[in-house]
Amino acid sequence: MNAKNIKLTPGLHELVARHLVMLEPLNPKNDRFKLEVWMGGYQELMFTVTDLVKVCMLALEAAEENGFDEISNPNSNISGVLSLILNMMPYEEAQLLDILHQGCLRSHPEEMATTCEESYFLNPPSASSADLTD
Repeated sequence: MNAKNIKLTPGLHELVARHLVMLEPLNPKNDRFKLEVWMGGYQELMFTVTDLVKVCMLALEAAEENGFDEISNPNSNISGVLSLILNMMPYEEAQLLDILHQGCLRSHPEEMATTCEESYFLNPPSASSADLTD
């Protein structure tokens, strides 16, 4: 059945408009839609991206060791998640961070040298370290 041939009654059209709101049409002519994902900020975005990559790594390892009889093509599923991850990466924002970082290095080289010696990892902050930053 072709979607162009479906005629919606006014009541059904109203229900569709009220309840099917998750996908926002980008260009209805080519059936492309946008899904909005709410994040608490760039740090949460990076933690989410990191978690997704870790899950994919675990899935690839499990597929190699055990195989997935229930899933017909796990590599294709993992590839789909990795494609989503690429779309979630804040590339433009990273460019701004590079510009700001270079500006800080030029204006306060002594402060930046001490800060750069510290190690940062993409792990959620512990409760004790979160208390220190407040």
